[in-house]
Amino acid sequence: MRFANLSPRPLRRGSGRGGAAKWMLALALALAGCGDSDSGSPIGVNNVSPTGSVGGIVLDASTLKPMQGVPVTVIAGARILPSAENPAQTDAEGRFSIDGIPTGDLIVQISPKANHQPVAIEATLINAAGEFPLANSTLSLGPLALIPLATADSAFKVQLINPDGSPAASVKAHLRTAAAWVDLATGLPTGRGTAVAEAQSDNTGLIRFTGMPDFLKIASLVGSGGVSDSVRVVLPPLDTNKDGVADFFGKEVTFSVTKQGAAVPQVILTSATPGALTIVASNIAGLMGKDGNWVLGSVSGPLFIAFNWPIDQKLTELSLFDEQGKAVPSAPTKTVTGNLMTINFQGLVGGSEYNLNLRTFALVEGTLLEGSFGSPLFTPTAAGAKVTATLKRGGAANPNRVFVTFSEPIGTGNAGQSLAGANAVLYFDADLNGGGTKGDAPGERGAETSNITLTIDEADPPGTCARSGLSKYWYYDLPLDPSNNPLAAGTAFDLLFTRTNVVVRRADGSSVPDLLNLSVPN
Repeated sequence: MRFANLSPRPLRRGSGRGGAAKWMLALALALAGCGDSDSGSPIGVNNVSPTGSVGGIVLDASTLKPMQGVPVTVIAGARILPSAENPAQTDAEGRFSIDGIPTGDLIVQISPKANHQPVAIEATLINAAGEFPLANSTLSLGPLALIPLATADSAFKVQLINPDGSPAASVKAHLRTAAAWVDLATGLPTGRGTAVAEAQSDNTGLIRFTGMPDFLKIASLVGSGGVSDSVRVVLPPLDTNKDGVADFFGKEVTFSVTKQGAAVPQVILTSATPGALTIVASNIAGLMGKDGNWVLGSVSGPLFIAFNWPIDQKLTELSLFDEQGKAVPSAPTKTVTGNLMTINFQGLVGGSEYNLNLRTFALVEGTLLEGSFGSPLFTPTAAGAKVTATLKRGGAANPNRVFVTFSEPIGTGNAGQSLAGANAVLYFDADLNGGGTKGDAPGERGAETSNITLTIDEADPPGTCARSGLSKYWYYDLPLDPSNNPLAAGTAFDLLFTRTNVVVRRADGSSVPDLLNLSVPN
């Protein structure tokens, strides 16, 4: 059991009968000076016994009620009094008194049961008033209040983080409190002493300081008078990159326990200011702003995200929209463990594009870091599924426009890039120039080129997402025949994706095959 130490301080001391002794001695000396020097009968002064008593009142700091049965001993004159085996006990009013204490410097040890912080108070039992000795001097402590100890669940915790954002495991640290007990002698609560503990971080970087005062249980006293709930976490120098040279030179970080509450603060093993909150890994590369896989493993996910700092699940916001910007009815669910987030989905359609917006926060050494991220993501198609197209005329408002809806998003991957010019893909089974043959004009079957544009109809996604350059939704305007009329319904045409100078691809990166023998819709 560790005791919380206290430096010597002024304490209330009662004179008892020592005050009367002082005046009697003064009177005796005065009479001796006035007597006949020839009388041969000088007045003698006997030394008083150099012992006294120590007493006080012990309260519970969380309730300010007396604590009964608390063991108390005094170390004085190289002795433990009354004895280590049979200490004094506080009574029902929290009072204790120990007689026969040698005067001089002493230590009062108050050793409550395991659920309160033990303390050791350094003090002095005086044996004289100036030059006049005192008989049976007294030393009165308190009332003093003992602080309950935190349980394993309520113990103060911090998470240690390496400079790269990973958990710092197996790191030892010390915790020092600004108070170990509360002095109520003046009527104004005052924190006294300090408590110290050592602990080591686990594999997640979490370090739990058990056996320390629970300041949350005395929150009503914190800030009143001189009671401070500050704790100081002390970290030694470390070789974090294991190259044999210390690259972290130690750190001391102070926290207010009551302000932190149940939150677990992070301490970075670096002297630098925390950097921006970023995503360092994900199975959707777009969230990191990179090329790569953008397709979920299944329509339900999961989506994995690793941040460079531990994030707060309660402060994390998710929104999911389909390709046309409509909110998905079933909100995704998230689970956060440290710097790792897992997202699962419900109600998504295979072979579709969705746009995810994510906003989250990390509290790192008192600095609140905010990050906003967004990316398109795609659900997988069924095994062996082929790209197909559904055609529809524009109606009365735009009868010459044909809307093409593919069975899954396709495109070049460059936002807004339509298939035109050297990348045109539309070829019609028609004599567009009236030359009497097919294939001698651009856009006719058999021709080498086409001048008919297939336009991507990709909507701007909400939030921080950017367009993916892939879409289910495209359209083209019907070319005119030699009589300057739009081609008739039923005219056959082909989509020759393999003739482009760029790769027209699916979400999984595979190229889109040619689609042949389509017909202009009614």
